[in-house]
Amino acid sequence: MSQVLPPIVTQWLERISNRDAIGAADCFTHDAVYYFAMPHPPVQGRDHIRGMFSGQATMYKRISWEVTESAVDGDRVWMERLDRFFTHDDREIFIECVGVVELEDGLISEVRDYVDLHTWEERNK
Repeated sequence: MSQVLPPIVTQWLERISNRDAIGAADCFTHDAVYYFAMPHPPVQGRDHIRGMFSGQATMYKRISWEVTESAVDGDRVWMERLDRFFTHDDREIFIECVGVVELEDGLISEVRDYVDLHTWEERNK
């Protein structure tokens, strides 16, 4: 297994950090599926994924997703991340995340992000 992230995954993470919802969504296939916090229902389709990213870009003045560990095997990427969100009143909310990314024809076709929702809710008060 390789640990170098595929370029499309690196682009996606950079665009998230730049709060570029359109660019981030363009990293996905048209019919992509994003499970943003299991067990919530998935966001389906590039347009809806763009809407999810747009909501985050509006809600937070800064976003930073730091990959702390990763593994790549063909078209599957596993990442441990520290996702940081900075509110407009300069409060930081962070959550540890494990994400699995599936690739298809050079784009992201599925993301499954796993977080502890109880921890997120406690930190988000």
